[in-house]
Amino acid sequence: SPVPIEARLTNYYVYWTNFGKAAAPTVVGSVASVRKDGTGSLFLIADGQTSSWGIGVTNSTVYWSIYSTSSYVGQNDADASKTWTQLYPSGTGKLTTKLRGVAADGTYIYYANYDGSEICRITLIGGKADLIADGTMLVGIVPAVAHPNSIVVDGDSVFWTNEGTTSGSGVGANTGSVMRVLRTAAPKTTPTALGSARNHPRGLAVNATYVMWSDTGSSATATDGVVMRAARADGATPAALATGLTAPREIAADPAYVYWTEYGAGSVKRTLIAGGAPVVVLATGQASPLGIGVDDKYVFWTNFGGGSDGTISRMVKP
Repeated sequence: SPVPIEARLTNYYVYWTNFGKAAAPTVVGSVASVRKDGTGSLFLIADGQTSSWGIGVTNSTVYWSIYSTSSYVGQNDADASKTWTQLYPSGTGKLTTKLRGVAADGTYIYYANYDGSEICRITLIGGKADLIADGTMLVGIVPAVAHPNSIVVDGDSVFWTNEGTTSGSGVGANTGSVMRVLRTAAPKTTPTALGSARNHPRGLAVNATYVMWSDTGSSATATDGVVMRAARADGATPAALATGLTAPREIAADPAYVYWTEYGAGSVKRTLIAGGAPVVVLATGQASPLGIGVDDKYVFWTNFGGGSDGTISRMVKP
């Protein structure tokens, strides 16, 4: 699979984005799926999607973002019975650059504009984007949006991770945050900061009690990454569930455990959401694992690989 990034699960399928590769030999990006039970062949939902990144699935439709200088949100039926379409921009609204996370509910598609430091939404049929929050808004002294990565829609709220504010040629350490705003709130309502002064937050998962996220740390080889937990409503009682990690990326949760990919260590791990338990290594020797998803039986993850040799992997939960 050509450089798979994020993955999402439904009852029967796993869906993912393939970023592609610009360096020779060039590999074109795409959006694809395969049955979770491993039967059948890879199903191509949309080809020609180089730099595809975030992915969201609702009912029978798949949505994805493009992380490039000419970004858009694409969509297609999950069975690819139609030709894929560009949902946004679709003749209205401004051109966006370098989109990352995507999430969907029954009414809107939400997306994270990484370069523009914006959280936006559009209706399921496209049109003009509503600006939910941007970097000009402050939560205390923290920007509401600062290079947003992952986005989750859960129950009454929209959650996102902010990698952090610009420092020199990159994003500064310990300037990241985790935010929440009510779905019913008017656009540009000040969100609630659930975590601040974080070290490059990336992955995000939410349940009825907690918000969980990964701080990727200083670099792909540093061992200062952590997986965190805090109260869903207001960020109270934050707790580190795992420390000393090497570039943890995306995370997922079931009722008892939080799972994550550890990009720098080439591993997949989990620990109890309740805390106070050791980290369990589920898989090692993985080729730069990124995206992750869990159901009641399996753990699925994407291996970024070295170009055209990425994989979608699965294991039975222990």
